[in-house]
Amino acid sequence: MQQLCLHVITDEILQSRFTHQDLTRLCSEGGADFIQFREKRAMSLQQRFAVAGAMHALCESTQTCKLIINDDVNLARTIDAFGVHLGSQDMDIESARKILGKQMVIGRTINTLEELDSQTDVPANYFGVGPVFGTKSKTNAASTLGLATLRRIVQNSPIPIIAIGGIQLDNLEKVLDTGVAGVAVLSNIVLAKDPAEKTAQFKQILSSRGP
Repeated sequence: MQQLCLHVITDEILQSRFTHQDLTRLCSEGGADFIQFREKRAMSLQQRFAVAGAMHALCESTQTCKLIINDDVNLARTIDAFGVHLGSQDMDIESARKILGKQMVIGRTINTLEELDSQTDVPANYFGVGPVFGTKSKTNAASTLGLATLRRIVQNSPIPIIAIGGIQLDNLEKVLDTGVAGVAVLSNIVLAKDPAEKTAQFKQILSSRGP
C-alpha cells in the first residue's frame, strides 16, 4: 500500500489574503504532496507563466511537493511541471499524452460511475473524483456523489482515485475508508486562518493511515 497523498488546490477568488505563490509555500511547509495551480480568471499567458513558474520553483526548492497545472497542457509542458489535471471540457487525455510524453503525470476529472466506464482505457495516472460532499469553489459543479458512489468508483477504477469536494478534517476518515489513494482540498485549507497548520492536520491523518 502506498502512502496516501494530499493535493492542495490554490485559489485567489474565494480568498485574497494569499497569492498562489504564498499558498504554495505555506502548504509545502504543512506537508502537501502536490500543489495544483488552478486559475479560472482571465490572465495573460505571460502572467500565467510567471505565476506557475514561481510556484514550480518553490516546489523544486523545498523538494517536498510537486506542481500540477489545472487545465493547461501547454503551460505544464513549458515550465516542465510534474503533471497536469484535465476536466471533461479540457483536452482529451490521448492528445495530452502525445504532447507531454510518457513521464508527466496526467489526472482526469470523473463525476459519475457512468463516466468512469467510458474512461477506463485512457492513459491517465489518476482520476480526480467528486464532488464527494459538494463544493464551494464552482458555481456549475456536478451533482454531489456521496460516499457510497465514491466507494463503487474506487472499486471499479483501474487507476488510483483522488477524492475531492467538501472534504474536511471531520469527514476525512470516512472518505479514506472508501479506499481512495488520497484527497484534494481547496476551501478547507486556503480559507483557513493558517493554511500551513491546516495542511499539516490533514497530512497527519493521511500519514496515520499509510503503510
